[in-house]
Amino acid sequence: MFGVTKFTNIILKNMKMPIFILFIFLELIVSSCKNKKEIKENNPIYSKIDFNFLLPLSKTGQIIHHKYYTLSYSEKDEQAEWVAYWLNRKDIVYIKYKRPHFVNDPMVEEESANWKNYISSGYERGHLCPAGDRKFSKEAFEETFYTSNIAPQKKKFIPFKL
Repeated sequence: MFGVTKFTNIILKNMKMPIFILFIFLELIVSSCKNKKEIKENNPIYSKIDFNFLLPLSKTGQIIHHKYYTLSYSEKDEQAEWVAYWLNRKDIVYIKYKRPHFVNDPMVEEESANWKNYISSGYERGHLCPAGDRKFSKEAFEETFYTSNIAPQKKKFIPFKL
């Protein structure tokens, strides 16, 4: 038992320097990849920090920054490529809000998909940024009901209704 502990301590001591160097190397890469142009964020909490380097690439170039989530929208497909949002422990609350109707996204350049496309299609409107994750404020909850934030989803995959 003593031999294993001594061997482990030797390995850990020798690994500290390579891990430190790796950390410095990764920090240099991340800091050099940051987008230099300034983007106005709607969210005052995160407005002073540039999180754009964390976002995936956009094939369409239409990245929409809502107050409580960000998405890349494809006009051609009338569909979001991806949606990104912060989720913290304090965001998870159980407040019962009245479910609003889906509305077109005012920030989409042309026009987002219409919720009526789903009538008799065999598909439901599946949230990409879940409304249940945005219940910490009524404004955040309602923002998830833009049609740019939905994707066709089979009913059997929806675990629950709001």
